Amino acid sequence: DSRPASWVYSSSARGIKRCTVPLRGAGDRPARYSLRLYFTSGSTDQPPGQRIFDVHVQGQVVLKNVDAAKAGEDGRTAMLEIRSVAVKDQLTIELVPKAGSQPMLSGIEVSEIAAGR
Repeated sequence: DSRPASWVYSSSARGIKRCTVPLRGAGDRPARYSLRLYFTSGSTDQPPGQRIFDVHVQGQVVLKNVDAAKAGEDGRTAMLEIRSVAVKDQLTIELVPKAGSQPMLSGIEVSEIAAGR
């Protein structure tokens, strides 16, 4: 089962615009990573269309017009996967609101998939 434990969605950060995660150290070669971003729509009675946003990774738009209420199976939570992200030193994720309320990020999972060692 690829769904996260329910505790992942028990809290969230609203209004995050940018998150930077250091992944490579001095002298490390670039590597590729797979990302899983966990979002919640907030309230159980919030209809789709209330939190629309784009996701940028490493300065590139990777997901457009995300709506957690529509993207998830339960209408409240969503796990979005971005594969094969090249990272030289740090990973940068940006959430760009398009309509409605700010995105609510509940978790970030980062897995290295290929290292240039």
